[in-house]
Amino acid sequence: MPRNDQVTRQWYLLRKLESSRGAALQELVSSLPDDFPKNSRTIRRDLEALERAGFPLVTEHSDGQTRWKLMEGFRNIPALGFSPTELMSLIFSRNLLKPLAGTEIQSSLDSALNKAAAALPPQGHDYVRQMERIRSIAITDHPYQMPLGFNVEEYVQDVLMVMRGRPVEVELLFSKSAAAWARDKVWHQSQQTNLLKDGRMKMTIRAADTDELVGWILSFGSQVRVVRPDALRRKVKEEAGKIFRS
Repeated sequence: MPRNDQVTRQWYLLRKLESSRGAALQELVSSLPDDFPKNSRTIRRDLEALERAGFPLVTEHSDGQTRWKLMEGFRNIPALGFSPTELMSLIFSRNLLKPLAGTEIQSSLDSALNKAAAALPPQGHDYVRQMERIRSIAITDHPYQMPLGFNVEEYVQDVLMVMRGRPVEVELLFSKSAAAWARDKVWHQSQQTNLLKDGRMKMTIRAADTDELVGWILSFGSQVRVVRPDALRRKVKEEAGKIFRS
């Protein structure tokens, strides 16, 4: 039997064992799809393999039957303290798991990876999207020497998402409806917000003066106005005009 069939079969068993009632041996056998061999001895070996792999299985005897289930408390694993790089590594692995597309395991993998993605800060999502655009990497004979005194935090401190440029002080005025949700999100590390009495919100950020900044402002549509600088306000107005005329 191919190795992936064995793994898939054990995954089906785990899904059944997640139930608080657990399952008797015959119930485990019956829970397998029709195209899997339904042999009690094979299922017993699978249960032993799961125990060796570290899954805490316990047995209970009731009405002349032995029921297997996961140890109480293991079904809801406590939150894991992943670092940002560990979370991003998990998300990057999504493409490596494409061979599992169409299998029953894929839904559980997608659920786990989506939870990992939800835990990333906004900047992390932008970084992941950029990294996923890489199609190939080649090792060259040209070593890279980190400049003496280089500080990555200083290098990207004015970056809104990815692009670098001349930093500018930006003041934006959000409408009342946009302020209700925009104020709860960290768009940039330098942002400062001030909620006005009429419900509108002023936001100031120091960000790189790039097309990326213009596009970000336009994403709010008519719900935001550029207060300053004048040059940025003109850029946004010109770009909005191009969109209207296209």
